Amino acid sequence: LSLSLSLSLSISISLPLSLSRLKKLGVIPMSAPDAINSGFEPAPSVRDQLDASHKHDSSYFDDDDPNSTNLYVGSIPMSINEEALCRLFGAFGPLASVKIMWPRNDEERKRDRNCGFVAFMKREDAARAQRELNTHEVEGMSLRVGWGTCVPIPPHPVYIPPHLQGMTCNPTFSLIFFLFVILCLSLSLSL
Repeated sequence: LSLSLSLSLSISISLPLSLSRLKKLGVIPMSAPDAINSGFEPAPSVRDQLDASHKHDSSYFDDDDPNSTNLYVGSIPMSINEEALCRLFGAFGPLASVKIMWPRNDEERKRDRNCGFVAFMKREDAARAQRELNTHEVEGMSLRVGWGTCVPIPPHPVYIPPHLQGMTCNPTFSLIFFLFVILCLSLSLSL
């Protein structure tokens, strides 16, 4: 008995995109008049969010949103970078985003610490990290970790801890494997 199997999968999506639509999507840069008349407002930067939250409250913490996966991290030593934060916070689960607010002027550079944000893919992972790392000492400084303003979660994490990397799979491979299993089952039922 010989069985030959050929599987081909092709998906094509065609969307009509006008020049103005491409500009709104950010594919083509907008001129100032286009941007003003487009009705499109770019998302605020992390620094804008930080500045806005600081104006309304003396704290950067936001305990009001039970869906937030975003943590504010204060008292980050100047020698710590985003990669180090990924390793430290990533031990609790996959990360959606990591941002250190690097100093922009001389006054900010005089401080001996930075602050930043770490967003997780899941709330439970963020809650464990907040409990475990608040007041955790890093290079002689005690981190302050609290809930930050909710941020959008991307479809895929920016950092997956090494102990979880083997548990993830390629979605394209999963689809092909699923179709292969279905085909094999249908062939075995027809025999």
